[in-house]
Amino acid sequence: MGTVTSTIHALGTVMPVDTSVVASSLPGLVVDMPVRDGQFVRQGDTLAQLRRVELSIRLAEARALLRQREQELAQLESGYRSEEVSQALARMKAAEALSKYAAARAERAEQLHAQDTISDEERDESVYQAENAAQAVAEAEADHRLKSAGYRNEEVEAARAARDAQQHVVARLEDELARRRIEAPFDGFVIQRHTELGQWVDEGGPVVTLARLDEVEVHVQVEENAVNEIQLGQQVDVLIEALGDEPIPGEIRQIVPRSDWQQGSRSFPVVVRMSNTVVEHQPRLKEGMLARIIFRGAPREVLLIDKDSIDRSSGESIVFVVDEDSRARAVTVQTGTSQGQFIEVVGDVQPGERLVTEGVERLRPFQQVTVLEGKNSNGAVADAAELTEQSVGDETVASHQPGPDDATTPAAMSGG
Repeated sequence: MGTVTSTIHALGTVMPVDTSVVASSLPGLVVDMPVRDGQFVRQGDTLAQLRRVELSIRLAEARALLRQREQELAQLESGYRSEEVSQALARMKAAEALSKYAAARAERAEQLHAQDTISDEERDESVYQAENAAQAVAEAEADHRLKSAGYRNEEVEAARAARDAQQHVVARLEDELARRRIEAPFDGFVIQRHTELGQWVDEGGPVVTLARLDEVEVHVQVEENAVNEIQLGQQVDVLIEALGDEPIPGEIRQIVPRSDWQQGSRSFPVVVRMSNTVVEHQPRLKEGMLARIIFRGAPREVLLIDKDSIDRSSGESIVFVVDEDSRARAVTVQTGTSQGQFIEVVGDVQPGERLVTEGVERLRPFQQVTVLEGKNSNGAVADAAELTEQSVGDETVASHQPGPDDATTPAAMSGG
């Protein structure tokens, strides 16, 4: 029995973490295109600039109208000036004085008319002037009260609504002007330009393809008999053939619990994330590179045998167990993880049993064998057959060349 760790190999392709086809949100004429394929850009950098002269004029007009609306609202909110209130008060006092004078004249005119000193027309004119002066007083008093109280709330709210509406117009034009500058949504590399200087782009039309490569992913397929050996967050080794034999550390970020079984596939998608470095404005790991992922499963206690014990000539994995009566019993086994010269097996084989390790292809089931284990000081066995010996771990593997007088087939043994 021994401890083994399953090693799972899978091939995949280096992919960017994020790839975006940056599009224009407005139609327009491209007047500037400062980026080139392969160029690195920072988030917020300009990818393309659309023509904005007409929109700038409309925005300036809207801002001017907004200032007018703001001044109108400020005037209504602050009310009348103190000088205007004082002026209304003075007019009211003047109207009152004039009204007193006109009333006195009308009273004298009535007295003189009673004495037949003046005509009816002169009396009526004096009465009319007195009444007109009284109305002027009422008008002056109302004007003074109005200016003292300020503007009505309805007028203030209407002016505020007009100001707010114009603010929205300005904000919309400012946003539209800003969107005429197409900027990078994240740090990355320009993979492809889709338009050129002087071309017209439609709303939603592609401008550039941008790839984020500070981190990259490798997408691989793991077979169903191995997918349970791995887990999220597990560290793995990634070998990029184009970069040599030095493994790059990665981490399992996704294990998709669904295979494409309807198409006959029983493998599951696994995503490995790893960091990338930029050398001289170029990413070390580039999209499309071939990657080999090495997953390691959890340690397991298994039965191990010498690889030389297995006969695969029949298409199956067969080992020969030497029973107590020195007969070679054929046992079919299933092989698993290798560990040096040894390999994991599952079958009717128990720890401690003796297996033939050399000459297995010449044996037949239940054939009688001679186990050669002893030797004298000259290195010869009892029947004078040649014997070579090699130690593997704590076990002895013997190689036997049969002599012409051997009645049975000698076999090299591996003691479990």
